[in-house]
Amino acid sequence: DTLNELLERMATSPDCSLERVLGYFRDTAEHASRSELIELLCVERVSCLSVRAKVALLHTLMVMRLSSCSGAEVGVQRLLLSAEGDDLSDLKSMQDGSGDIHSMHKLIWQDVVHDETRSLVLNHFLSEGTAQVAHRALLGSNHFRTLIQQGLVRNCIPEHLSFLQDSFANRLPGGARSGPSYDGQCGHS
Repeated sequence: DTLNELLERMATSPDCSLERVLGYFRDTAEHASRSELIELLCVERVSCLSVRAKVALLHTLMVMRLSSCSGAEVGVQRLLLSAEGDDLSDLKSMQDGSGDIHSMHKLIWQDVVHDETRSLVLNHFLSEGTAQVAHRALLGSNHFRTLIQQGLVRNCIPEHLSFLQDSFANRLPGGARSGPSYDGQCGHS
């Protein structure tokens, strides 16, 4: 939580910005300091980061240019591949809604230079998007909801559908969702 709070505050701080702090670190022939810091934050600690912290790191890496160090593109890849479902939708919306040139489109199609990285990220986006649509379509079916509810009562949900138990626990009477969901908006008015 402390790391998330620090990164989120640095994203909005004029005096101690994440760009400024990361800018103090340089990759030299003797020591790859910036790449090591990016690896620490974006690879080793990525599972600890909130969506807002990931957006702050993505934005910083884009502002500083991915070519500024050898580990930046790998950091971007790990940040994006670590986000799933609604968190990935939120991350993409926040990045696109930042109000500057550093959009997700620019990141994928201009800043990322390795085709393999681009393909991995785009495949992840497609996979997660497909899962979200399928998940919502299934939960929107009265017949399917009835079957799942009966399975919950009898404790006989098929293992490959067990992820839906959490979704049912998060649903309110009348079918409303209690958690965040991507509403199709990109942050533009």
